[in-house]
Amino acid sequence: NPINAAGLLTNPDMREMKAQSNIDTIQFYTAPRLACALELDGAPCETGGGVANDDCSGRVDINAQFGGGMDVGQSSGPYSNVGATANGDPDAGWECFDDNNTSGTNGSASLENTVWFSFTGDGQSYAIETTDCDGTAVFFQGDTQMAIYSGTCDDLTPVACNEDLSFAGQNYYSYNFIETQDGVEYYILVDGYDYTDFQNGEPATGDFCINVTQTTTSVEENELIGLTLFPNPAAAELNLTADTQMDFVTIYNVVGEQVLNQQVNANREVINIDALSAGVYVVEVTAGNVVSTLRFIKE
Repeated sequence: NPINAAGLLTNPDMREMKAQSNIDTIQFYTAPRLACALELDGAPCETGGGVANDDCSGRVDINAQFGGGMDVGQSSGPYSNVGATANGDPDAGWECFDDNNTSGTNGSASLENTVWFSFTGDGQSYAIETTDCDGTAVFFQGDTQMAIYSGTCDDLTPVACNEDLSFAGQNYYSYNFIETQDGVEYYILVDGYDYTDFQNGEPATGDFCINVTQTTTSVEENELIGLTLFPNPAAAELNLTADTQMDFVTIYNVVGEQVLNQQVNANREVINIDALSAGVYVVEVTAGNVVSTLRFIKE
């Protein structure tokens, strides 16, 4: 078949499963918009978005994902912001959102299709991120944005804000690290990047999951050798200091794979972690016959 032969030139791995996935993506995007345009009953734009957690008062409780144990990721979802609006959302706390970035510099923050979640703090520290549900969910470009608040829906106090988990790695899912206060109620706002004035697109929508991992506080101390690690989370460099001379520093990912091994021979060392992917890691420091471990988050 000459049509198939021509298609293979530009799409060499074409197959039924890939076609069905593309069809699903197209239908997922177009169906709710067609329903709105035709003013059909039950259309998602009919009553303030038609999404249960479209505003803070309808937030989804994700408390079950917290307190699961150190470095144990707890995932939930998928959730969708398709058809959601930004009606009634706060005026502040999402200033880090980099919408309509046409010049490579900071764009203008805005809200388009927001959905809300909540949890109660327990005094522990957590990494909270949006994901693609292990590859099963589709969110346009994966480009979510996340802001965290405390207080009440009527009086929200900004706590944390994130635009991209890792821009350099083309991972546009969002991530926040938070040291919670016991008994404090927290609210999570998730939005999509607005591509309206960038690539002639629209606000990003789709499905996503939320992953929560209990982790360490911002600065750790290990009394065994007076070891201190900072900052935590860290983006490009990790600072280690100790009362005694450190001999080796080894870093492992959460599944136990060694990702870095460096000889030190000093009481103070700066470790370059820029090449590591975002996530939770374990640092093993050897000083003579003593071995100590600390955890940190790579942003």
